[in-house]
Amino acid sequence: MLNKLRDIFLRALYEPHKYGNNALIAEWNAECERIQQIKDDLVREAREQTASGYEPIVYAKWERKENDICYWYECSNCGEEPPHSEYGQEYYSPRCPACGAHMSFIEE
Repeated sequence: MLNKLRDIFLRALYEPHKYGNNALIAEWNAECERIQQIKDDLVREAREQTASGYEPIVYAKWERKENDICYWYECSNCGEEPPHSEYGQEYYSPRCPACGAHMSFIEE
């Protein structure tokens, strides 16, 4: 889109005798209208998707739980434990893999 506008501008600048100004202005305006239509379509689609019921963003944290023997962390939203690496270490991901909540911090 922008390349086409650039090409029209360059033709008007360097070859005005070859192309009439009215024809270039008409071509320029048509391209601008096409860009405006694409923008309007994208805005309309975004509004429709927002109105169609996206779930709200959920925030949670990795809470420390413990018993007489050990302690562990779990999501404050769903109670799922954080994922573990191949070596058994907990990986405190920025999102809970079970419920998708955005994790803010680890509660001590």
